[in-house]
Amino acid sequence: MREEVSLSLFDRIDAALSEPVIESASVGLLARSLEDGRVVFSFNPWKLFIPTSTVQLLSTAAALDSLGGHYRFRTALCAFPHQVRDGTLVGGLYLRGYGDPSLDRAGIDRLAAAVAKAGIKRIEGPLFVDNSFFDSEPLGRGWTLDREDDPCYAHVDALTYHENVAEVVIVPGDAPGQPVRVHGEPEGHPFRFRVLAKTAAAGTGSSLQVRRLHGRNLMVVSGSLELGAAEVRVRRAVEQPHLFVARAMKRALMRAGVDLSRSWLQSCAVTPPGVRELAIEVSDPLPLLLTVLNRRNQDLYAEQTVKTLGAELRGAGSWEAGLAVVHDFLKRRKVATDGPPIVLVDGSGLSLYNRLAPEHLVRLLEAMHQHPASSLFWNILLKASENGALSARLGRGPLRDSLVGKTGTAPAVSAICGYLRTRSGHLLAVALLTNGFTGDATALHAVEDRILLALWEEA
Repeated sequence: MREEVSLSLFDRIDAALSEPVIESASVGLLARSLEDGRVVFSFNPWKLFIPTSTVQLLSTAAALDSLGGHYRFRTALCAFPHQVRDGTLVGGLYLRGYGDPSLDRAGIDRLAAAVAKAGIKRIEGPLFVDNSFFDSEPLGRGWTLDREDDPCYAHVDALTYHENVAEVVIVPGDAPGQPVRVHGEPEGHPFRFRVLAKTAAAGTGSSLQVRRLHGRNLMVVSGSLELGAAEVRVRRAVEQPHLFVARAMKRALMRAGVDLSRSWLQSCAVTPPGVRELAIEVSDPLPLLLTVLNRRNQDLYAEQTVKTLGAELRGAGSWEAGLAVVHDFLKRRKVATDGPPIVLVDGSGLSLYNRLAPEHLVRLLEAMHQHPASSLFWNILLKASENGALSARLGRGPLRDSLVGKTGTAPAVSAICGYLRTRSGHLLAVALLTNGFTGDATALHAVEDRILLALWEEA
């Protein structure tokens, strides 16, 4: 629809798209006025692209629409009332998760304190670990599994703790040739260590590799760390995070004065009917967690949200059920009523199988601009004036106070979309997707920023 574009704007965007870093790539761009529906610029608006993290906008919008701004995630400790006698719980305690991605030590401690406050001083029987609110699939289809210990691939589980990530802390030994010293954090982490790394002579440099073996919580530390070097901290995703939660829960109960000498962990449990909730920990309201999701690009939060949509609205905490809720929302809001079909296989954009067109993203932005939760959605988005990916690129220029939205980057893939308030005061919905670029991502981002600046100045 280039005939609708002013010559100056066309020339500026055309020149940007002719830069070597982007000219051989596939590019899609759509900018449309939210005031009158006028197309400001359009290039490959219906072409499907790998959208990376912009998928999180769809998950966010569907969650606000389907769960609402007052929704809170929960974690509960339950027991049969008749099994509590004279301060002793005989028969076991049930730890049940409902998908809270934000559960931390403070929350675990509050749960334990509530159990102690209920008069329970001893538990004789299992600590049952119930993560059945979600299915048993921890990793998404199309994820890069050779990086499965990377924190961005944290396992999805109805019971999560510490964002399902623990730290490996490494310090040099006392003399060259000695093994490095290694421990894990936080307290109760599930990692075991195979230490192959040695201490190198001072001034010779360091070269450490830290990896978790597939399907295990065994960390292999290899390479070298020079004498006198500062400690090195490496974050890694944990295997079976529900057991990570359970171990943290046991420690918290003992800190609260509950005797667990005759208790043990039992996983894969399902909380039976008739139990009473002794303690409930609730998360912050959903919009605050969705803010973390979008501003920190927190992939785990996105996947937990999608599976929660499935569990709450379809009775199945799976990607299939959760994404069905997302698709229903997109159809109701006329985001996906025509054109090529949207392809979604996860909620974060980690999968290389996801496909979106610029038209889909612009329609989503238009739909949420008219939605009852529009102000919540706007406030959740990343702002160029705040710390984050947009600020690093646009925080010192004229777009600093004019753009809110979402970015995404993967090898040979880049995306940016959001609401742009132009210099003349018009509000635009903009989506720019690039696949298959070669060269430096920083150089590509500079070209993308030139396009956004042209829209801001000329539209």
